[in-house]
Amino acid sequence: MSPGMTAISCTEFTALTTPHLSRLFRIGLRLTHQASESQDLVQETLTKAWINWDRFERTGSLGAWLSRILVNAFISRHRHQKVVD
Repeated sequence: MSPGMTAISCTEFTALTTPHLSRLFRIGLRLTHQASESQDLVQETLTKAWINWDRFERTGSLGAWLSRILVNAFISRHRHQKVVD
């Protein structure tokens, strides 16, 4: 682990992120109009949040940070699909 990184256990991460799951799913559903796609976005969001946990500023809102990750993941997927189509 590099200097300045904050370690978090899986249990702590789960406890902090679980209250935000239904909101993340609803945002994903509004963006994709498909439950399975929304679930995929939520999973991708949690994976990215876990990997980048050291970038989360504890003074900010965890819900807002997670929402931003989800929206960015959606935009990235949408851009990739446009290029492929």
